[in-house]
Amino acid sequence: MCKFMSAIVLRPNGPVEVLRNAWTDSHDDLVELFNLRDNNREAFARVEFCPKKPDTMDQPDTYVLTIDEQRCPEWFDDDLKAKVSNRMRGWVKAMIVSGDVSMLCGGAYILAKGAKVKGVKSALIHVMMPGSNVGEMWESSKVGVMRESSNVGVMWGSSKVGVMWESSKVGSMLGSSKVGEMWESSKVGEMRESSNVGSMRESSNVGVMRESSKVGEMLGSSNVGVNNSTNKLPAK
Repeated sequence: MCKFMSAIVLRPNGPVEVLRNAWTDSHDDLVELFNLRDNNREAFARVEFCPKKPDTMDQPDTYVLTIDEQRCPEWFDDDLKAKVSNRMRGWVKAMIVSGDVSMLCGGAYILAKGAKVKGVKSALIHVMMPGSNVGEMWESSKVGVMRESSNVGVMWGSSKVGVMWESSKVGSMLGSSKVGEMWESSKVGEMRESSNVGSMRESSNVGVMRESSKVGEMLGSSNVGVNNSTNKLPAK
């Protein structure tokens, strides 16, 4: 499975070329997007640039470059590896949001520990680090991973959270907003309209479900407090 941040490095023939797209970490997507011939294994290398521990994703100096191939191409020497690492580290630094911010609109971001954002619109947040906070998410905004005490106040429209961990929290889900997976003691206060949670695991909790909101799967001691939804809860 591809990890953040994924890229493709072309075999040098002049300046170093590193291909990536902020909205995907799939190497197969990048091959299609940049019209590469996937059967020509000597033309490019698939790489990933990520920290050894997920709790340092807001610390660019902890990131390490790895080759996502069965073998490293002969032309991918230490000098090229250093140049690619420096370029990708610069991209990570540019994505990090810290302190208090009024609005993020478009683009891709990493919310550092304790960062506070009032509103997110049509943007991608790869990860919310512990203690980070988003007031409201609109339209097609997306959060990849919420960790520990990270918090989203309200999700609107088609906004999405991929995975909620530990004591992360979403206050309200409205419209067609979606959470993929809830783990541990993560919590959603209220689900309305056609909002959706894919699966609830361990001691995760949804306070109130209303209208046509839905939970796909409930495992462990996961719980829904009040169900006023038109959908039946799945059997455990």
